[in-house]
Amino acid sequence: MDWGVHCNLCHTLDFLPFYCIDCEGQFCLKHRFKHGCGRGKEEGGGPSSPCRDEEAKQKQTCSLVGCTEPERVFARCPYCCKHFCLRDRYPAVHSCEANEKREEEMRQQYAVDVGVGQRVAFARDRIALSISTKKARNPKSEAMKEKVRLMKMKMKATGAERIPQEHRFYLCVSWQGQPGAMYFIDDRITVGRAVDELCKLSKQSNHNNNPAHAELAMFTLHHQKTALVRLPFSSVLCEIPDLVCSGAEVFLELVDRS
Repeated sequence: MDWGVHCNLCHTLDFLPFYCIDCEGQFCLKHRFKHGCGRGKEEGGGPSSPCRDEEAKQKQTCSLVGCTEPERVFARCPYCCKHFCLRDRYPAVHSCEANEKREEEMRQQYAVDVGVGQRVAFARDRIALSISTKKARNPKSEAMKEKVRLMKMKMKATGAERIPQEHRFYLCVSWQGQPGAMYFIDDRITVGRAVDELCKLSKQSNHNNNPAHAELAMFTLHHQKTALVRLPFSSVLCEIPDLVCSGAEVFLELVDRS
């Protein structure tokens, strides 16, 4: 373990050791005064010289700017390795930059780990669902299930009321692996325009018009595939029924521009 310091007297591991300005040792709470450095019983006082007193005055300064707290024993911060008085020894009190940097790195690593875990789980579930669709099923039963599913979607989906009923294209949209929401859009628009409309309806950010950002693409599960299939931006929704149809589930994912 890299944290903490062993007491010079009893060798106890202490995460906030006390620094003695006289013998320059580091001690636990029990031995911060009583460690036999010849300073006396109460304060550890004893014979001193002008040179020693001047050196002690220099070492008695708390590292926190503006602190004038009189203290003879200082604690060393395990993160920034500076010495502080007993009042300012905690990282939160002296605004320890090293500790803040460490916590930020931990938060970023946690976010990366969570994001990777979600992506792996998302891909595994979608592939498992795609494989299951390849099993032999009753065509009439499957057609009826799709009709019922579309009817339920029409009851819950939201969209622009100006779109005629005969041109409403219903989709269950999942964002970056999150649970899907139901919307309807015009089936006469392209896939690229559909991505823009879905972002407006769900109030999601969309930077497809900015080459410096990643591209938000639309994917779907093809009944003959075992992976997600990307829909071309230039394709019109009503002209690609072999790839996606009204009532389908689609996924919007950020991808690198190629």
